[in-house]
Amino acid sequence: MSCLKNRVLKLITLINGISFLYFGSLLDSYSWIPGIICCINFAWLTLFAYANGYTYKSEKRGE
Repeated sequence: MSCLKNRVLKLITLINGISFLYFGSLLDSYSWIPGIICCINFAWLTLFAYANGYTYKSEKRGE
């Protein structure tokens, strides 16, 4: 079950990454919507990276 959960979370993160790049290219438009979507996507990507240890070096146990 956890393998399926990991795949779903990775798929959601991939979609967020693609959406972040797409709406990031639309930031020069006159609408606030691409900026808001980019902020939400950036928050998800940052929290996902922090939760999985990509933003800091984890200490090795037993050393």
